[in-house]
Amino acid sequence: MMTRVPVYSFSWVCILTLLVTIRLSQSRGALFPSHPARIEPDKLRLANQYLTLSQRQLRQTTEQKEAADYCTTGNFTALYDTIHRDLRFWRETGITAKLMDWVLGNIYNFPVRHKGAGILFMGGKPYIITDPAIINTTAHHQRLISSHFALFLALSSTFGSAIPDVEFLFSTADEPAALLHYHANGTDPQRLPLLLSFCKSPRSHADVLVPDIHFFMRNFTGNFLSAAANFSSKWPWERKTPKLFGRFSPYARAANQYAPELYRKGREGKEICRMSGNDLFFCDVRKHYIWDWAKRANKSGLPLDVAQQVGRGEDRDSVSPK
Repeated sequence: MMTRVPVYSFSWVCILTLLVTIRLSQSRGALFPSHPARIEPDKLRLANQYLTLSQRQLRQTTEQKEAADYCTTGNFTALYDTIHRDLRFWRETGITAKLMDWVLGNIYNFPVRHKGAGILFMGGKPYIITDPAIINTTAHHQRLISSHFALFLALSSTFGSAIPDVEFLFSTADEPAALLHYHANGTDPQRLPLLLSFCKSPRSHADVLVPDIHFFMRNFTGNFLSAAANFSSKWPWERKTPKLFGRFSPYARAANQYAPELYRKGREGKEICRMSGNDLFFCDVRKHYIWDWAKRANKSGLPLDVAQQVGRGEDRDSVSPK
C-alpha cells in the first residue's frame, strides 16, 4: 500500500504536521474562524470546470494511519531540514491564532493578493476560510487554485483524520510573497506573513516551501517517476546523445531589488534587467539565453539544441536560434 502513495503527498502532510507542532503554548484564543466556509457547495465552478467535492464522513482507517506515520518513519531528512529552516522565524513565538488572524485579515494586501486561498483542515476535512468568490477573478490561477483543492481532498481521502487541525494560506504566484525587507527583516514574527509557496530565496523571503502543484496536476509520480527506471534501462548514458536540450517560454524573470541575489546579468556581464517600478526588475534571462548565448554557442560548435517553446501556429525553425 505504501508504495502507491506519492512522496508528494507525504511532503504536504509532513509540512502541515510541523506547522501544528510549532503552535506553542503562547497561542491564545480560537484556533479557527467560527464559521469556516466548507469547500463544499456540491459543485464549485472554477475556470469553466466543476470541481465535485465529496461530502462523506471521514473515518480513520488503518491504511490512512500507516500512511501518515510514514512522515516519521520515512527518510525525509532533506525535507525536514528545509521545513525547520523555513519555520525558524516563528520558533520562539510560535504560530499563534493572533498571527493567523492578522495574515488572513491582510491577505489581499500581500503581493500574493488573489493568487491563492486560505484553507483549514479540521477533523481531516478541508475548508475554505477566505472569500470563495474571489477565485473567479484570478484568470488562469483559477485552475491552479482548484487543483490545490483537489489535492487537499486527495490528502483528506488518503490520510483522513491523521491530518492535524491546521489553517494556512497558500500561494499560486510565480514569485515568493513574504519579502523580509517589507516586514522588518523578520524581527517581528507576529507581523511576518506565514505563506505556503512553491518558490523562494532563503536569504530574502520567509515563505514556507511546499511542492509545486504541477507535480500533482500532471501526475508526475505516476506518469514520469514510476517509469524512470525503465527509461534509464532502455536508454543508458552510453546510448544517449551528448547534447544540451531545452525549450523555453521567453517571458521575463521578476526580481525585487531587495532580493539582490535574484538579479541576473547576461553573457560577459551584459545588463539584461530593466527597472519596472514597485521595486521590481524584469530580467530577460530566457530571451538572452535562447537568442544570444545559445546562438553564439551553436556557432562555436557546442552540442546543444535550445529554442523557444513552439506555440500554436508556429514553426520550429521560426523560434530556434540560428
